[in-house]
Amino acid sequence: MDNKDKPLVTVADIFGTMESRVNPEGVQGVTANYGYIITGEGGGEWTVSVNNGDVEVKNGIHKPQVTTTCAAEDWIAITLGKLDGMSAFTSGKLKVEGDLGLLGKAAKFFHKYTPPVPEVTVADIFGTMESRVNPDGVKGITANYGYVITGDGGGEWTVCVADGTVKVKEGLHDPKVTTTCQDEDWIAITLGKLDGMTAFSSGKLKVDGDLGLLGPATKFFKKYVPASGMEEEVGEELIVLKQILSLPQKFSTGKVMGKFLNALKDKKILANKCPKCGRLQLPPREVCAICVVRADQWVEVGPEGSIATPDIAYYASPDPLTGESRETPYCSAHFLLDGCKDHETLWHELKDEDLPKAKKGVRVRPVWNEERIGAITDIKYFEVID
Repeated sequence: MDNKDKPLVTVADIFGTMESRVNPEGVQGVTANYGYIITGEGGGEWTVSVNNGDVEVKNGIHKPQVTTTCAAEDWIAITLGKLDGMSAFTSGKLKVEGDLGLLGKAAKFFHKYTPPVPEVTVADIFGTMESRVNPDGVKGITANYGYVITGDGGGEWTVCVADGTVKVKEGLHDPKVTTTCQDEDWIAITLGKLDGMTAFSSGKLKVDGDLGLLGPATKFFKKYVPASGMEEEVGEELIVLKQILSLPQKFSTGKVMGKFLNALKDKKILANKCPKCGRLQLPPREVCAICVVRADQWVEVGPEGSIATPDIAYYASPDPLTGESRETPYCSAHFLLDGCKDHETLWHELKDEDLPKAKKGVRVRPVWNEERIGAITDIKYFEVID
């Protein structure tokens, strides 16, 4: 797609969308006419009439109490946040005549302007392929890939790959493999909104020819990025400071998990029961993961039980905050508490001294902390019952 075909941010669109972007609180109590003279190519004259909550944008200048004059490119830059309004004023890029006191209020009149989103087309996807070639992905491949994209925005293309070089041609030219897909589905696949394998298995994407060539094709091109209609900004140099940050945080447990944690203070372990299938959830969740109904029945389980699945770790990764690694080996396990069955297990740690006894079916009991605060650490660990 050529730059001339890209949708641009225009002064007309900025003023044309103002009425739909009104901030009711910002215009409340204000009655005044604001004139705007935007000079240069793409400019024009407008009046924003504010009347105690009502806003009307008119073409031309209509008895304004304050008038702003600015070049079109600078007005667009101010609107997009690329040019600070006060800097534009002090540098003379933006000039104001009339009641300057009204300008401060105008800053709150409208919600942020969002540039129009360009339509993604199949033609643009294929048209940008040659500029998106991944050299490593096409190396050693020589084959023609045909594409038949159906629908109003579709067409036929051939991607000719010849050991590192790629040429995209309109029409089908002796393809070794041909992909057929609806235009809207092809766009969704390209944007990552539809998985290619899912599209294939559901029949939305059909392939004829050498299926073995499809695998390498997934690495041919870099990610497609739709044209924004705006010039690409030059990225600033990033300075990286490697530092460990630890910030105090608070998280809400919610009613269900809160009830489970509070019960630990009294040395009680609670599970909640699904009213439909009868399964227990431990730790409890608000909704049964299978039936998708609220599990609002509570059952006290354990505290004793047995080891369902032991997991002995012989290597520990460093703590991301302290950089320290815990001593190994240690054992975490799924514990099947009395009153639970099948996969209704609680994940916790086994006492280090009992690691040699860590086997499925071994009976265990919790060891509680003397000071309990309503946290999973109120249980220090489980120990084997001899």
